[in-house]
Amino acid sequence: MFSALQLADGPLTVYDLERLRVPPRLVVLAACESGRSVVRAGDELLGLSTTFLSLGTRCVVASMVPVPDAHARPLMTALHQRLAAGLPAATALALTQEGDDVTGAGFVCIGADAGL
Repeated sequence: MFSALQLADGPLTVYDLERLRVPPRLVVLAACESGRSVVRAGDELLGLSTTFLSLGTRCVVASMVPVPDAHARPLMTALHQRLAAGLPAATALALTQEGDDVTGAGFVCIGADAGL
């Protein structure tokens, strides 16, 4: 519940996300380890990517490992250009990873992006 994205105007918390009427179809989380989830007491899976998927987001692209900002910036720019061109998220990520040496390997596509 206390996971959050730090935005320019303050944190965006899981609580804020749960108040959305319509979840985004696709979410790209470029921050380090933003795709990781943890299991807490009661076997509940917690994390931002898990929250988005449970709210109805169809697909999350996120990093599973620490990624230096200087390396993530060109990678995310290329990914967003492919997404804007209409490619499915998994295809856009795979094509972006092909041209990357190391950073791209830390990103995964979680969920089903068919028909986005």
